[in-house]
Amino acid sequence: MFHNNQPDHAQRLIQAVLNFLLAHWIHSIALIVLGTITCFIIPSASRRLRAFILSSIVIPVAFTTLYLVVSRWLRFTTSATVDQSAIVSALVLGLILVSVLPIHPFFRVLGGILYAPVMGSFLLGYGFFFTCAVFNDCL
Repeated sequence: MFHNNQPDHAQRLIQAVLNFLLAHWIHSIALIVLGTITCFIIPSASRRLRAFILSSIVIPVAFTTLYLVVSRWLRFTTSATVDQSAIVSALVLGLILVSVLPIHPFFRVLGGILYAPVMGSFLLGYGFFFTCAVFNDCL
């Protein structure tokens, strides 16, 4: 039988995500700490608040991953501008979730101000790394 030593697409996909998290550990740790504080340390936080905060972390990453996989596997013609607009769209999606948090409006604005640069830089780095690691489309 023919034995292929190359990893399959699912394995490359998982490896890319894990390698990015390990390579960019400061952003990863910040997001994990935020989620942990929200879910476990703040006992007064409602389930709805925890769900919105975790969604604002998970959904933009999932959206970016889905866009990159679909655009590369279906061979759409992509450019840096289209990729960056998808990352901005994912960031806006996360900001919408932050803006509807069931908390005082001052803290929503403060959360959005802190969220935008942290998640934006994370998604930008994640997009570059993911595209390079999974599809060998490096800069």
